[in-house]
Amino acid sequence: MKKLLLITLPAIALNLHAAEPARPVRTGYVEISIHDLPEGSTQNLGRAVREYIRKLDAANGDRTKIERPRYNAKAAETLVAYPKEHVYEVENAQMERTLDKSRILNDYSSLMVKPVDLDATSACQLLGTVANGMYNRKTSQYAGFVRIFNCPDGDVLTWDTTFYGMRKIVIREQKNVDINGIRGIMHGFRDSNGNSHTSLSWVSNDIDHQVQKTGVDAATREWLLQYARELVSKERD
Repeated sequence: MKKLLLITLPAIALNLHAAEPARPVRTGYVEISIHDLPEGSTQNLGRAVREYIRKLDAANGDRTKIERPRYNAKAAETLVAYPKEHVYEVENAQMERTLDKSRILNDYSSLMVKPVDLDATSACQLLGTVANGMYNRKTSQYAGFVRIFNCPDGDVLTWDTTFYGMRKIVIREQKNVDINGIRGIMHGFRDSNGNSHTSLSWVSNDIDHQVQKTGVDAATREWLLQYARELVSKERD
C-alpha cells in the first residue's frame, strides 16, 4: 500500500502541551517536487524528502545549488499523486471526537490565529476550541487551535496554526484540489471496522489549515471544499 507523505515538523495534531522550542528551528512552508528527488525515492519517500530539505537548508534555500536528478520522474508521479477520491485503507480511521473540557477556551486572546465563524458549520454544534501548537512565552500565545463540531451529517475536526515553531513540507504533485486558486490535498481514510473520514489540508494567509469530516463519499468531499473556499474568502476580505 502506498502511503501519503505529508511531513509536518513538529507534529501538531492535538499537541496541547507544546512548549517553546529550546533552540531556533527553521520554520515555515516548503513545497518541493517529486522531480527534485533521486530515482527510487518513492521506496522511502520520507527519508528522501528529509535528505533534500537538509541540502536545501545547507544551501540557505538556494535550490540552484542542489544538483537536480537527471532522470524522467514522470513514472514516480503516479506513485505519489492520487485523485481526491482516493481512499487509503488504514489500521485506524477513527477521528478524534473528545476534548479535555478543562482546556476549552472561553476567549481566544491566547491564540496567535483566531477562529472564524463560517456558514458551513452554522448547523453544527461546537463542542469546544482548545489551544494547540507551539507556545510563545513572549506573547503568551499558542500557535494555533483545534476545534471539534458535531454536525447533522458527520463530525468535523479542524486545526489551524501559524508556522511558529513548525515546518511543513509538501510534495507539489500530491495536491489534487483547487480552493479559490489555492491548491490543497484531499484524501479519504477507511479501516476494517467501518470507520472512515476525509481530510483536506492547505496553506493560505500563512496559516496551515486542516479539516476532517466523517465519511468518504462525494457529499463529504464537497462539504470540505465549500468549508475551505468560504474560509479562504473570509481571509481575503
